[in-house]
Amino acid sequence: MESLYPSQISAVLPRRYVSSLIQCKVPFEVTRRHSPNHEAWDHWGSAYYKLDIKTHQNEALVNTEKNLAGSALVRYAAPCFSTFVESDAFYARGAIAQRSHFQSPSRLANHGMYTYTSPLRPGRAFSDPEDIDPILFLGEMNHHLWGRDPDRLVTEPIPFVTHLHNLFLGLRLVFEGQEDSLITPQDVMTSELALGQLADLPLDPLQALTQREVEGVGSILNEGLYPTLRTYATLIFCIQRIVRDDLNCQWRVFYS
Repeated sequence: MESLYPSQISAVLPRRYVSSLIQCKVPFEVTRRHSPNHEAWDHWGSAYYKLDIKTHQNEALVNTEKNLAGSALVRYAAPCFSTFVESDAFYARGAIAQRSHFQSPSRLANHGMYTYTSPLRPGRAFSDPEDIDPILFLGEMNHHLWGRDPDRLVTEPIPFVTHLHNLFLGLRLVFEGQEDSLITPQDVMTSELALGQLADLPLDPLQALTQREVEGVGSILNEGLYPTLRTYATLIFCIQRIVRDDLNCQWRVFYS
């Protein structure tokens, strides 16, 4: 029970949760003016970083951003440095996020290229030139976790398993019609291998969840009012797989 207890507590105790789905971009550093980039160079007047926006990929992230608006922040992140020396130094200082430029996929819809120079200065998107303010990601996450920005993310305390279920429902809307079920047999198998003999134990033996929350989670694997730890783990592995393989993002969960 010692290894099980923390998992169940983390699943059912209410906290504020915000997931981040981050697609890390590798920019091209433009260091001189030439004909294909003359418009961007004339705007910046010096070296800048350039990202090519892939339409299909961006549309998928825009759709995800829209459908997970109450549960997750979907963002591009691109470094404002280009050498191994800088990378190693910022990593050692824990400053990679502070030295990265964050942007919302929705803001880049209908653009094919995005340029920027620093984490704080507005970037410029093309082909129709548009200046776009950067996302101050760390401050944004802090505001959401502490409920200081109620018009944006829903940050009422909820059990973590409910947060997972909300993510699952949002992703199901994103990929609706593309596949019969988001959950695959491999997701269930992964959860069973990870849990071993704990898989069949009840998720909520102390009845800390409401009936609505229990039924929502129990419906995932047709377990009704008696969801098990198998369902809890299956949700985690399913979301992780979709975010990684279909959206090419990294999934992180923040809580307060």
